[in-house]
Amino acid sequence: MLADFCQQVEFTTESGGRTYHGEVHTKGKTIDPENRSVYVHVHVTDPDAYGEYAKRATGAIEAHGGEFLARATRTLWLEGNERERNVVVRFPSFENAEACYRSAAYQEALSFARDAAQRDLCIVEGS
Repeated sequence: MLADFCQQVEFTTESGGRTYHGEVHTKGKTIDPENRSVYVHVHVTDPDAYGEYAKRATGAIEAHGGEFLARATRTLWLEGNERERNVVVRFPSFENAEACYRSAAYQEALSFARDAAQRDLCIVEGS
């Protein structure tokens, strides 16, 4: 059953205040509403540079309590723009997720990804 692999989520973007609805593929794991998750959909254009980003970002993510739920795993894309790499990271709080993204360590890692990939990233708060 598709519901075993997807969970309906709702989030509001920072820019424009528009609300989007979508399905998140989590390989059968459920998202604990007490935790906050970051969803990243990526099209890699420079694998070497993006690999460097991934190595550096992992430390920053783990330092902020992030736990990888899905990373470059099999997906079934049903709507929207398909990207070959999808990542789901759970954080202890929405604030931890945002602090991670804004941290010097993550921003330094992100400098390797900016010209190496097309990315969509959002933080989703459970309800």
